[in-house]
Amino acid sequence: MATRTLKRSGEAGRRKPFDSLRPETCLALIVDGLNAIDCGQMPAGGDVLWRAVRSIVGGVVPAVLQKNDPAPSTSLLGGVPTNTDVSWAVAALNRLMGTAGVLPAVRVDTRGVVEPFVSLPTEQARVAWALWWCFQDDELKRLRRCDAEGCGRWFRDTTKPLNQRRCSQRCTKRLGMRAYRAALRRKKRSKKTKRGGR
Repeated sequence: MATRTLKRSGEAGRRKPFDSLRPETCLALIVDGLNAIDCGQMPAGGDVLWRAVRSIVGGVVPAVLQKNDPAPSTSLLGGVPTNTDVSWAVAALNRLMGTAGVLPAVRVDTRGVVEPFVSLPTEQARVAWALWWCFQDDELKRLRRCDAEGCGRWFRDTTKPLNQRRCSQRCTKRLGMRAYRAALRRKKRSKKTKRGGR
């Protein structure tokens, strides 16, 4: 059985196969899965699991609709999440954790110390637990979708005021260069109209 180390309470657990899942890496697991879906790849755990994750995330995270968002037929699970009911998302997470077999419990180790642990027997359980930690640590507020035209990747907002709009410097520079080139074209056109008008 896997153990879970709770960093905030300082309680230690033993290393087990799923012990590598830490609260700070949970959002990265969700982001990687959502990006894999958008790229047309199915992450470990299968279609049903990630369809549920996408619906749960869609209930909590405001969807960023884009001008060039792929059509639902080109995205593996159907584009941007549309369900915005938070209570539905919470109920769906509870159902997912129940069906995945996530079993939080407490045990006494060989030294007589009480330690919490969580049984995560499958990939579905691992993803459900990661999503639970994202709710617990209020990490889902940091989940964003890049608003650069043509990108749409999911990412973790690392800024303190939670105002990061693009996933990388590359997207930011691309947007800046588009605006710069558009300004140059406008300037060039205005010079042509001034010459032609005289």
